[in-house]
Amino acid sequence: HLLSVEVSYDGLFSGGLFGVFIRGAFFGESMVSLQPDSSKIALTHLVAALQLAGFNLLDTQTTTRHLERFGQRTISSDAYQKILEQALDRHPISLKKQLIATTEQNFMATWLAKVN
Repeated sequence: HLLSVEVSYDGLFSGGLFGVFIRGAFFGESMVSLQPDSSKIALTHLVAALQLAGFNLLDTQTTTRHLERFGQRTISSDAYQKILEQALDRHPISLKKQLIATTEQNFMATWLAKVN
C-alpha cells in the first residue's frame, strides 16, 4: 500500500512524506519541505498514527538527529530481519483512520489554544 502524509499552510501544499506499508511495516521513501519543518510535522503525525495502529517497524533508510528524537536507531541486518518478520506477522488496524484521528486531535488542540 502507498501512503502520503501531506501538510498544507494557508491552503497550499507545504510539504510531507510518502512511503509504502505492508502489514506492520512502513518503509519511508521520500520527504519534502517547501516551508520550514513541514516534513517534520508530517513525520510527527505518521509516527503517532503508526504507534496507534500497532505498527512495529518504520524503516527510514537513513539516520538523522531529528529521527533519533523519535527513537530511531541503527540496527544490524540480523536484528532488522527479525523485526521485519514480526512486522509482517502483524495485522494492524487502519492506518488511514489513525492518521485522521491524530490530525483531528492536533487541530482541536490548536483550535482550543487559539480560543483560550
